Amino acid sequence: MTIRYSHDIGSMALATRLREAEEVLIIPGDHFGLDRYLRIGLGGRRDLLREGLVRFDRVLATLLQSDPS
Repeated sequence: MTIRYSHDIGSMALATRLREAEEVLIIPGDHFGLDRYLRIGLGGRRDLLREGLVRFDRVLATLLQSDPS
């Protein structure tokens, strides 16, 4: 699944932040020439996907807190 986001951070930087802060691996859209997009794998165990999304949400919450708008 490919998702688009509007935060002021490039997809490579966001993917790096997710990996370093929450140990979440996600494919940045930059790999496909699509900045501000992310590719999320939905296969595998549901509990791991759910936990990954919780961790993803924590990083997005920090971005919202630092967003000046």
